[in-house]
Amino acid sequence: MKKVQLHLSKVEIRDDDLVAKLQGFLMSRISADFAAFLHEQETNPYSLNLYSTREKMIWTVNLLAQEAEEEILPQLLDLKEIQLNTYSESISVKGLEIQTLSQQSLLGVFQEDNPSSIVYIHFYTPTTFKRQGKFVLFPDTRLIFQSLMQKYSRLIEGKSEIEEETLQFLADHSQISSYQLRSHYFPIHGRKYPAFRGRVTIRIQGASSLKAYAHMLLRFGEFSGVGTKCSLGMGGMRIEERKA
Repeated sequence: MKKVQLHLSKVEIRDDDLVAKLQGFLMSRISADFAAFLHEQETNPYSLNLYSTREKMIWTVNLLAQEAEEEILPQLLDLKEIQLNTYSESISVKGLEIQTLSQQSLLGVFQEDNPSSIVYIHFYTPTTFKRQGKFVLFPDTRLIFQSLMQKYSRLIEGKSEIEEETLQFLADHSQISSYQLRSHYFPIHGRKYPAFRGRVTIRIQGASSLKAYAHMLLRFGEFSGVGTKCSLGMGGMRIEERKA
C-alpha cells in the first residue's frame, strides 16, 4: 500500500468542495477498464482526502491494492499542475511524498510484545458510519473496528466477511474514554452527510494479542480510512503519539 501526499498551492475553495473536484479530476485520468473494475468492488482499492491549514494544503491519495497502484500512481508522479473544469485558476503541485505500508509491517505491529492499552486517534477529515441503514453522527469502538475489519478483510485477505465473534470481543474490551469532536455536514452530490471530526482516546483491555490486533487495524486505517465514503474525501484518520 502507498500513501501519496501532494502539497498543493492554496486556493479559495472550501475543502469539502475542493476534495470532490479533485476526486473528479483523478477519475477523469483513469482508464475505462479500471473504472469498470472499480464498479465491481465491494470496497474501493483507494481512498483520498484533503487536509489544509492556513499555511498548507495536502491532498492524500492512498493506493490500497496493486491494481490501484499501477493505474493511479503514474497519474500522480509527474503531476505539476491541476486544472479543474469548474475553477479558472490552476492549482500548483509544490511537492510530493510517498509512504509505504507493507503486509510485513502490519504483521510486525500485530507481533508487538507490549502494545499500549491506550490509543489516540485524530479524525482529521469528516467521518461517518452507517448502522442499520442510517448514518451515525457519533463514533463507538464497534463501528470503528467493524469498518476497519471489513476493509482489511476485503482488501488484504480477499474475504468478503469478517469474524463477528472477534469483532464483538474487541468491541466488548474497548471503549472511548475521552473525546473532542464537533459535528460536520459533508456534501456529496448535493446531499449533506452527517459526520464528525476531532479526536478520541480509545482504551483497550485484555490480552496483549487483542491490543496488538487493534493497533494493527488502526495502523491500516491510516491508509484505508475509516467509515463510509473514504474514496470521496471522508474518513481520514491518524494515530497520534502522546504520553498516556
